[in-house]
Amino acid sequence: MHFADSANLHPSNRREFDEIRGRYYFPPMLRLYKDAMAKHGLPDAAHHLTDIMREAQSEVEELIQQRKAAGRIRDADQARKNLAGNGFQALAFCALASLQAGGLIPSHVVFTLKAKNHPRLGGSFIQVGPETIKPDVDLLAHSDRDGDAPVCIYSLKTSLRERAGQTHRWKLLLDIVTADNCRSIKEKYDLQYGGDANFRLGLVTTNFYDEITAPQQRGLFKFFDHVYLTKPGDFQPPVSRFSAVAADLRGVYA
Repeated sequence: MHFADSANLHPSNRREFDEIRGRYYFPPMLRLYKDAMAKHGLPDAAHHLTDIMREAQSEVEELIQQRKAAGRIRDADQARKNLAGNGFQALAFCALASLQAGGLIPSHVVFTLKAKNHPRLGGSFIQVGPETIKPDVDLLAHSDRDGDAPVCIYSLKTSLRERAGQTHRWKLLLDIVTADNCRSIKEKYDLQYGGDANFRLGLVTTNFYDEITAPQQRGLFKFFDHVYLTKPGDFQPPVSRFSAVAADLRGVYA
């Protein structure tokens, strides 16, 4: 039985997974993830996504070239760039779905990719004068049973350069605007926040470029509630293997 057929998998997550596995580039990744499940079991398969991305690269490249030859894409380089991020996000969702299907994540937890307009984010916008600062949301997790439960926001990055800093800046602003003793800073920058949701912030990275040990990045990690790496190894806190996400989500949504 395919893990997507499990009764423990939330129907919304099943529909999203069905859309993901229909993407032209995803079959090689899904096959390799199933192999990792067979070899390492759950939850450990979840921290082998970096290797899966690399191993699938040659097959995905063939699929890109086939689509280019058929006239379905014009720019192979742009397709590769898009797939780096989108493929990783899809693979991370697949891992979360398998963990839920296996009973390691509560069945009432819903995962959503590209969730920047999700209703549960309605209270997450910070006003800086007339401008609005929004979180960078690659994947969102929430409970469909408890509206007061925390909302988990995940930034999924193949590189810690550029946009990875956007999320931690939003978290810093959130901490300032909700603090009781930051009145002078709030007044100086005209910061306002009308939200009431309880947010948890997570970063998930492939660490393709071995950036995770750089002092600047370790300083960035302090702004996240959870930092996950999708490959095996021994890491210093606050970095954990991505397989730890199952236990962390059980703690949030027990």
